[in-house]
Amino acid sequence: MQLYPILDELCDKYESLNPKNMDSLGNKARAFDQDLDEILETLKQMTEVSFDKNKYEFLYQMLEKAIESDEQVDIIIERLKALERIHKESPNIETSIH
Repeated sequence: MQLYPILDELCDKYESLNPKNMDSLGNKARAFDQDLDEILETLKQMTEVSFDKNKYEFLYQMLEKAIESDEQVDIIIERLKALERIHKESPNIETSIH
């Protein structure tokens, strides 16, 4: 008994769809499909990427060092900002001393 109202609602929604929007959506889907086909064809033509374990190991170690030095970099930046404030205030130091 509850199936008929749901079917009626679906039919109403289907009839309310704008045919121009549906055609536009279909055209965009076809263009997207073509683009995907071109990308897949390009990927198939690419030669296999060389796998150099040493390069990956080096990059991994550099990333580890960067993560470890994160706190030190923050401290250095804070100190540089403090020095920058002092430098900007330095022309006025003589008047503040007097």
